[in-house]
Amino acid sequence: MKNNKRLKIGLDFHGVISTRPEFFADFSAEALKRGYEIHIITGGPEALIRAELQRLNIDYTNVFAIMDAYKDCPSVTTYHNGELHIDDKVWNMAKAKYCRNHGIDLHIDDSDTYVKWFTTPYCRYGNEHCLTNNGYTLDFKKPAAQVLDSIENVLFFNK
Repeated sequence: MKNNKRLKIGLDFHGVISTRPEFFADFSAEALKRGYEIHIITGGPEALIRAELQRLNIDYTNVFAIMDAYKDCPSVTTYHNGELHIDDKVWNMAKAKYCRNHGIDLHIDDSDTYVKWFTTPYCRYGNEHCLTNNGYTLDFKKPAAQVLDSIENVLFFNK
């Protein structure tokens, strides 16, 4: 661990972890072994996400599910069948707000929709690559430990 910093990494579930669960099981295990935190930051619902993470052997520090966190928010409509509708702007800003409030150092997500709300470094995941919003590419075809080394290099040496 460089600079004795305990990195906090956010991972989206749908479109990131769900695309390569074996890789992200290794990635999360290695990150936790290094003393880092892994925050699963996703739409939800939390109970289903936690069950799926357990089934896939994905280790993590915390789960943030937008559906659960905002269920009592005034901008959320609850229908008779229990479904929720969250205002698009509230939904799109939720991950960025969580990352700011929890000191996340890098969030990895597959959507361009959220990036404009982020002040936290954001990595757009796709095709086993991740392009950060500060112009660096992370190659997720490499072993998990090498990807984490690259993340350390991007965050500590290329600011």
